[in-house]
Amino acid sequence: MKFDALRSARRTWIAGTVIALIGVLLARVLAPHFENRPRILLNVAGRILGIAGLVIIAFGINRRVAASQKDEQT
Repeated sequence: MKFDALRSARRTWIAGTVIALIGVLLARVLAPHFENRPRILLNVAGRILGIAGLVIIAFGINRRVAASQKDEQT
């Protein structure tokens, strides 16, 4: 049971980190090379992806803690 929780946590960490990094690359690296509207859209999309990545990581941590508490109760 414990290894399943760790494997699941690893997946959410990797997925969240990749999504957050893609968001940062969009907002900080790619967006400045464009003008006006595309710059704003890429910046907003990058920030949303960055926040979404952090939310995915937090969800994975929450799931892992809940599974750990459930294992301790049994």
